[in-house]
Amino acid sequence: HILHRMGDIDVSRLDLRQAMRTYEQIRKLDADDDRARLSLVDLNYRLNDPISAIRELDGLLRVYARQHRADRIIQVLEEQVTRYPKDMALRSRLAAVYRQTNNVSRAVEQLDALAELQLDSGLHNDAQVTIRQIVALNPPQVDDYKRLLRQLSG
Repeated sequence: HILHRMGDIDVSRLDLRQAMRTYEQIRKLDADDDRARLSLVDLNYRLNDPISAIRELDGLLRVYARQHRADRIIQVLEEQVTRYPKDMALRSRLAAVYRQTNNVSRAVEQLDALAELQLDSGLHNDAQVTIRQIVALNPPQVDDYKRLLRQLSG
């Protein structure tokens, strides 16, 4: 608990690098400490290191998976997507979890947002792969996605 307080103090002082070291120390002592891991995710984003943020998040999601806490996986991913709506890796992970839990409408919603981000970033091939994933889920508006796929392919 004292290390968490130290990390919180570091964050409040905007000493984000020191906060990172403190939360990494907590994680080494207790790999299942989700508060420390979520703090590390946030700090990595704040330090403009989304790759490390996602790596840390993946570690936390593995902890939840080992504990059979699919509800917590979804909750954390939804929170992260709300905080960082333009992060393609987050949307991709959330869509995958929705697919695995047979929540087709929410998977399509995330994949649609992901495809839009990919198109906005000029990642047309990635967007085509994402749209194919949507088509495979056969949502009610599947014909619209097929039409978009033809436009992107042609």
